[in-house]
Formats: sequence, C-alpha cells, structure tokens
Amino acid sequence: RSIDYIGNVETTKMETINLDKTPPIISITSPLFGKYEHYMIVGIKFVTYDDISMVYRNAVYLDGRLYDFDQIDFLDLSLGLHTLRVESENYAGLVATALVDFEVTVTATGLNSLIRRFYETSEIDNVGILNSLIQRLEAAQSKIERNQSEAAKNILAAFIDILNAQSGKHISTSATHIIKLDLAYLMDSL
Repeated sequence: RSIDYIGNVETTKMETINLDKTPPIISITSPLFGKYEHYMIVGIKFVTYDDISMVYRNAVYLDGRLYDFDQIDFLDLSLGLHTLRVESENYAGLVATALVDFEVTVTATGLNSLIRRFYETSEIDNVGILNSLIQRLEAAQSKIERNQSEAAKNILAAFIDILNAQSGKHISTSATHIIKLDLAYLMDSL
C-alpha cells in the first residue's frame, strides 16, 4: 500500500497472476517411428501448443544437428537409424522436447523406385538402361520372395555389371555410388 504526502492511504488491491509451470506440448506426426526407403522424401510435420504462455520458438534437429528444412530427403542420410528431435520453448522460458527414431533402409522394391527417381532427375539418361536395370531388380525381387537368396545375389551381381559399364556414361557417378551402397546393404540382408 502507498500513502501520499497528505496521508491518503491507497486501498488494497488484489491481482491474480497465472504462473506458467508447464512447458509446451509437442506432437510429431511425420516422420513416424518405423522404416523408410532410401529413395523417399518425407515432410516434417509437428504441432506445438501452449495455452498459457504461448509458444515462443520451435527448433528441429536431425541426428543432433539443427535442421532448417520442412522435409527430409532420405538420400541425404546414411542407411540405418536416425533421430528427429523437436524442441519447443514458451514465453515463460520452459522447454519441451519430443523425439522420433526411424530407420532408413533398402529393399529390392525400394531400389526399383530409386532407379526410377534417378531417371526422372536425369541421373540415368537412357530408357533402355533404365528398363534393363528394372528387369533385373524385378527378377531379384521374385527370387527374394521365394527365399532363393543365392539366385537373387547372382542377379544383383549382373545388375552391378551393368552399373559399372554405364557409370559416367548413361548413369552419373554419384547415382552409381548411391545405388552400389544400397545394393551392398540389400545383399547383406539376404
């Protein structure tokens, strides 16, 4: 209470102050926990909510590094496990974190889609070579589905021969490198 110079006393006033002790709520909707093929591009989607202090900032981290994009091109990632972390801070300075783990993997079907993606981006520039690679992948997939791993590996070895013969000619060297890494991963899984 305050008193002025002639002795008037201020009436007591009460104010209610809401003190926020709760950090924001985060819900990651994409990517989700699970496996994703190496050729895929997936949007990053999440929702943050704080009804008292309101959300001040959000930050996204991929494998511990700040990630400033709204989608993930899995070709930019190595095969294996990865973590997406979303951090949200409210105006009260309270921070929340949500994580999602996912795995980047390769299947014969996914490798087929990768080959088509490289054709669409002109990394493979000859439709005849594209069709030859796809035919071999489909034959390998058929053998894999019948649990004929050795036969599938032999077909994939012929696939590698085509890849080597066309690398730097009708298949870019960077596409060749990625395809070979994916093939090695696939063959190791058989």
